[in-house]
Amino acid sequence: MSRPVAVVSLALAAGLLVAGCGDKAVVQNTAAIQPLPASTMPARINGLHVTAEPLAPLLKGVKESDAVAAGFYALRLGRTLEATLQVTRFREREHASSPAVQQRVVNQIGASEPTLTRLPEGSAYLSLSNDQRLGVWFRGATMYVLTVRSDYPYPRSLIRSALAVTR
Repeated sequence: MSRPVAVVSLALAAGLLVAGCGDKAVVQNTAAIQPLPASTMPARINGLHVTAEPLAPLLKGVKESDAVAAGFYALRLGRTLEATLQVTRFREREHASSPAVQQRVVNQIGASEPTLTRLPEGSAYLSLSNDQRLGVWFRGATMYVLTVRSDYPYPRSLIRSALAVTR
């Protein structure tokens, strides 16, 4: 079975673009959110081909955001979409690095309680949602959300590879 994860990932990504909001001033116009260049990600992660996807569907309906730049990447094996990776850069490193903000973001995603998992490549919050595995991690002012199909045979390896390339 090869159900795509894009629909859930798009909805998830749109929600996360506003998740960091709170006591800080927010960007009122999402046109100010710049797309990250395709070169932000390598051509392959864990053997999967990485391609940049359009941002417009992610930003539809988002009115406020702390983000200044974002990217959405499809990870495919042949024509099959195995995972997506959302990258969001926030305006303030201190705000994005705040454990309270990170916990608020992580608690908004997934259907299961997120678990902080420490790996040699870095730490990530792991959870499940709609037959998908989710990994969320932060590097300075940047947040990464990896959504992996539940039937992908190497989810832990993919998360470790994605953590390694985003150091």
